[in-house]
Formats: sequence, structure tokens, C-alpha cells
Amino acid sequence: MEMQQLATGFGFLEAPAWDESEQCLLFADPALGGIWRLAADGTVDCPYPHRRGVGGMAIHADGGIVIAGKTLAWKRGEETYRFADAPPGLTRFNDLTTDPEGRVYVGSIDMEPEGTDNPRTPGFLHRVDLDGTVTELFGGYQVTNGMKVSRDGTLLYHGDTGHRTVWVYDRAPDGSLSERRPFIAWDDAGPDGMAMASDGTLFVVLVRGGKGQIAVVSPEGAELDRIQVPGPATSCCFGGQDLRTLYVVTGSAVDGSRRDASIFATELPMAGHPVPLARIRPPAQ
Repeated sequence: MEMQQLATGFGFLEAPAWDESEQCLLFADPALGGIWRLAADGTVDCPYPHRRGVGGMAIHADGGIVIAGKTLAWKRGEETYRFADAPPGLTRFNDLTTDPEGRVYVGSIDMEPEGTDNPRTPGFLHRVDLDGTVTELFGGYQVTNGMKVSRDGTLLYHGDTGHRTVWVYDRAPDGSLSERRPFIAWDDAGPDGMAMASDGTLFVVLVRGGKGQIAVVSPEGAELDRIQVPGPATSCCFGGQDLRTLYVVTGSAVDGSRRDASIFATELPMAGHPVPLARIRPPAQ
């Protein structure tokens, strides 16, 4: 499967998100800073400069983006609404996802974005309700990473790189989670970011000592295939007019100062499952 390099020269890339209304890819450089945009014509600009440490991002239904870093915030133009700071003893929020109602699930982590050591304190999984209330749901994650809600909304998948496991939970219509259990685990790699296809197949980026691979995982939890990426992949998402383009972002081969992180893309026969828009709003004052 051929991967085309679309852009390079970044410090370390994370949090790709497809903006359907603008037909563009948004992504973060947590090492050197900025939320960047790749337009359909291939041009790259930085609509949100200087923001560092962003590990997760979602498009908001009312414009702007929800971002996870040292704070969990909604940025819209010059406005910033902060929902929460990272919990005590933890460095930042990391990857996130949305559910069909527009809630946000996000993990917290004790680890700088460019760090390689094991985190000092286990992280948590949190839910942000539509009224902006933040609730801690589960704990004990070594490196909380990518997550997705199933097509029918009844499951949440959640990668934990340190435990080399994707967990799955039962999800109720009110956003509550129960019955955490292993969905798939690896002996030789840990899961990072993930994307979901329209048939429920998961595309899970694997952290493998600087090598880039994406595991293709069935809805039943069986690995079907692996896609090779020419670089240390960190996350992926579906995009393009028909959602058949798989975008993959990479970290640096050495460190963030090398400016060798890149965006790659490949066309797939299956379409992606659209990621719901975030609809969380700040608590009433």
C-alpha cells in the first residue's frame, strides 16, 4: 500500500482531525507548537500558532476546535474557553474523541509530549458532558492514547500504550461507561492513535521502536493486516471528500528539533466512519 508524503518539516505531529466543513486536515505539533492546517490544494498554514503540548483535538459544532494539552479547552477564533486543567500530579491531557451526542472523552497523562520515559503517575479517562462538567471515569493507564466510539455508540475503544492494550467499555446513552476489558493486545508494540472505518474496522497506530505500522483490527478484536508507514507514526484519521483517504502523522526519527515529522496519506477501498462534532460548552456562569 503506497503512502504519499504530503508535508514535512515539523517537530513532532499528533492529533489529526478532518474538518468536513472546510475540507481540510488539522493537526498539532506539540513539540514546536501550533495547530496547523493542510488544505485540499496542498498548502499548509497555522491558524493557531504557539500552542504547545496538544495531544488530542476535535472539531466543534459551533466552530473552532476542542484541544487537549496542559488544559482542556475550546478555541474559537480569538476566544478560549477552558474546561479543566490537568489533574494534580499529571502533566497534561492527551488524546480524545467524541460520542454521537457531542460529549468528549479524554485521557490524562504524566508525560511531556517529547518524553520517552514511563510516566511517573498513572493517568485517567475523563468524560466532558454537554454542560462542560468533567467527570473522572477510570484510572490506572500507563500511557492513555487513541480512542473511538463504535458506530452504534454502544462501545468505547481506548488505547493504553504502556499496557500494549486497547481496552473496550460498554457505553450507555447517557455517556456512562462500564465493564472495562481488553479488546486486543500486542507483545511487540503498543497502540497510539486510531481511526475507525465505516464497517467498524479499527486502524490502530503501533509504537514499535521508531518504526511506523498501523494494525488493521476487526470489530471482533482480530488483527487482519498491517500497513507500513515510512516514519514513526503517532496517529491517523480518515478524510477527503469521500472519507477514503487515511491521513497518518509521524513523530521525529530523533527528537523534535530535527524538523523531520511528516504527514502521509493513502487511499483505501473503504470509507471512514465520520467522527461526531463536539458539542460541549462551558458551564453556565
